Amino acid sequence: EVALQFADMGYDAVFFGRIDHEDYRQRVDTKTMEHIWRPDTSLGEIGELFTGILFNLYTAPNGFCFDTYCSDEPIMDNPKLHGYNVNERITDFMREVRFWAEAYKTNHVQITMGGDFNYIVASSWFKNMDKLIKYINSKFNDVNVLYSTPACYLKALHAENVTWPVKDNDDFFPYGSDEHTYWTGYFTSRPNLKNLVYRANNVLQAVKQLRVVLDTELEEEETLMNRAMGIAQHHDAVSGTEKQHVSDDYALYLSEGLDASEKIFSAAYKKWLGNDLPVQKFCRMANISQCEKVEGAYRFTVSVYNPLAHPVTHPVRVPVIPGSYKVIGPTGEEIPNELVPVPQEVREIPGRNTNA
Repeated sequence: EVALQFADMGYDAVFFGRIDHEDYRQRVDTKTMEHIWRPDTSLGEIGELFTGILFNLYTAPNGFCFDTYCSDEPIMDNPKLHGYNVNERITDFMREVRFWAEAYKTNHVQITMGGDFNYIVASSWFKNMDKLIKYINSKFNDVNVLYSTPACYLKALHAENVTWPVKDNDDFFPYGSDEHTYWTGYFTSRPNLKNLVYRANNVLQAVKQLRVVLDTELEEEETLMNRAMGIAQHHDAVSGTEKQHVSDDYALYLSEGLDASEKIFSAAYKKWLGNDLPVQKFCRMANISQCEKVEGAYRFTVSVYNPLAHPVTHPVRVPVIPGSYKVIGPTGEEIPNELVPVPQEVREIPGRNTNA
């Protein structure tokens, strides 16, 4: 699906590092790391996407990390010093590069330089990369090392006029980084955080509409929600693959965004319906049948906002304590309702504090 979307958006290519370890090994051996991906052959050429698998995920060749936490030897090019090592270092680098090159069909190779949490001291990286480029290009006649981009690399490949292998009607899932490590748990891990991100996004889309009637009022509140939702899209956020304290931090940002969104809802409703309207509050814990805003209230009003451009019919769930309730619609009509018992498993959730 993603490949089809990229092709439809006009992407010329996609490059990534993570594929199943057996698929990776087979592609290295057969020089099929780069190929034409056709996830749906019925679409013809418009559904094709050039795809490149990076040799070493997105990290530098072994022995050539130049950041603060790395222990790799930097390039010392002052011949007056005992640590002078230009010849050794560029020879080691070229040995790695030529090893990488064996997995690809052309003489062009992308050499990724970096990795997770790298470039803390960017000057160290660029200082050493400058030296690699300078001394390799001056010593090796058959090699040209340069700073480049995926677009430039793709242009060079295209100029080679190679017939590429094809991957039809398939994807790269599931991903196993080794024999007993399959990255499939994130489809369901941390379901509460996934639900929070899902619900918060519903609120965000409504907030974007409500802010229109407020002009520049509460602009910072919308930005707060936008940023929280953007951060939550990280591949170690909504996926649920983060550690617990990090997950708590994502939830905190989303909660603060929802706090800000409540202000926007209240301000917009007051502009529409008058200043005597009560402050709007969300039932944040409705997923565990808890809502202190209405619990024990003799009478309360539920505001329902539809951000879509067409009418929808959708059941409204409100946690309440056991009793008899009459639900009245906006024009005075009585709306059918039903009390649904809360399962015992939900009642026993740690931290739940309600009589509903």
